Amino acid sequence: MRLRALSSPLRLATRTFGSRGDAYLSLISALAIFGAVQIIAVLVASHMDKTWIMPSPGIGLSRHYGAWAILVSDPLLLVAVGYAHYRFRLALSNLPLSSVTNAHQRQRRLILPYLGWVRGNRYGAFVYALCVMLGILCWVNNIHQVLAPTPFYHHDVFDSSSHIWGFVAYRICLFTSWVIVYPVVGYLLISMSISTWFILDACRQQGLLRPHVTHPDNCYGLQNLGVLNISLLWPYLLSYTVMFLLLITHDNWYTSILIPVVAVTLLFLAMSFLVIQPSYSLLRDAKTRAYEELVRWSTEVRDRKNADISEFAIERLCFTTAYASPYTKGAKIVLVAMRLLPICAIVFKLIEQYYALVP
Repeated sequence: MRLRALSSPLRLATRTFGSRGDAYLSLISALAIFGAVQIIAVLVASHMDKTWIMPSPGIGLSRHYGAWAILVSDPLLLVAVGYAHYRFRLALSNLPLSSVTNAHQRQRRLILPYLGWVRGNRYGAFVYALCVMLGILCWVNNIHQVLAPTPFYHHDVFDSSSHIWGFVAYRICLFTSWVIVYPVVGYLLISMSISTWFILDACRQQGLLRPHVTHPDNCYGLQNLGVLNISLLWPYLLSYTVMFLLLITHDNWYTSILIPVVAVTLLFLAMSFLVIQPSYSLLRDAKTRAYEELVRWSTEVRDRKNADISEFAIERLCFTTAYASPYTKGAKIVLVAMRLLPICAIVFKLIEQYYALVP
């Protein structure tokens, strides 16, 4: 019970969508209202400090794009990771099972421990606690930076200790972001990504899955895995956008933003390739089996009955149109675009820095 209480903030995200994908509007609305309250509090503080616009090179609230991104993205991150959690459960419950004895029961026994880990049960609670501790350290480091912002940012900011109302209001908002929201999002993303890989790999090794070319999703029965992977990437992309806007705001590669940008970029690209990697070997095998079966049928089709000929024609049509991939054509385009965005952003920033240094 104590361990569950320790990881109870995870429910902020895992309960935003029901088992059938229906959004819990009351919880989502509460998150949106809380986000709006934070924005109003920072606006009021900025008005009292007169820091909406600050003399150059100071960065007032109107020009602090990173602050706006943080304030707006908090509820969006929780909803996005909540939707990814729904897709995670859906994908695992709709995997194409093979005909081996007790495949459903064996798969269920394999999946259940990972579902408990994602919810923060047992040792998952301690991992989540480590995420919270890391968030607290980042929050404390930010306080240290804004006590004397010039050495870090090379300019004053609206939330520095010189502007007490903005300092207090925005520190409270950052506490919510880094100690509540980011640990929840980070833990769920990492636990779901790792769990998906281990579950798929174990199912593949035990022969519990059998993708087939005639599945109506046109992806051999694995389309839900492709949608899951894209759903897992949206929160990464939102987080990356926040950090990139912080870089644009301060125009300075200070250490406490450089390390997260590099880490999230590498993690984002790795997860986009590795999470459902075991499914590709399953798809290769399924495509090979379907092709060999069609070749065998084609040599015997003249000696078969009309019903068999129709079945052969249907399977051949499915083989021609089906994607030997968990991604449909549209999903592939979205995935490639998502992968290119962080790369293009970093290249753009590096080019900008280069021209700023060259006389």
